[in-house]
Amino acid sequence: GTSTVVLCSNDDGSNNSSSSNIKKAIPVRKSIDDPLHILQHNPSLPFPESSIKHDTYNGVTLDVTKVPQLSDASATDSSTFGEMLSNALNIWSDEGRRGIWIRIPTSHAHLIGSATKLGFDFQHAEPGTCVLTRWLPKDSE
Repeated sequence: GTSTVVLCSNDDGSNNSSSSNIKKAIPVRKSIDDPLHILQHNPSLPFPESSIKHDTYNGVTLDVTKVPQLSDASATDSSTFGEMLSNALNIWSDEGRRGIWIRIPTSHAHLIGSATKLGFDFQHAEPGTCVLTRWLPKDSE
């Protein structure tokens, strides 16, 4: 999230305490990964707001463990995810998003194939989870 710093100054720039104060609110970023402007969730997205995190570089991280429709490891689950992700990619492209990251724990490994079919590739992995990524602008790598 962000916090706000309030700066006070005098109207005329003097140090005269009888002048009225002007207050300016300046948002302060707590982390480079937190967007400076809080983005409103797009209700057209097939994923719940709680599963999506926006970053300051106009990217999106999707946490599949927070998507109720993906709770069981079945083939139906995987094809449903592919359809949902394809729809989301169209929306994110239209919104001008740049990078998309998907966190997939071992319990949801069956979803990896659906993501790679849509152009995602592995960014990194650690015990218990992997992260897939895809750049949306054609001129990005």
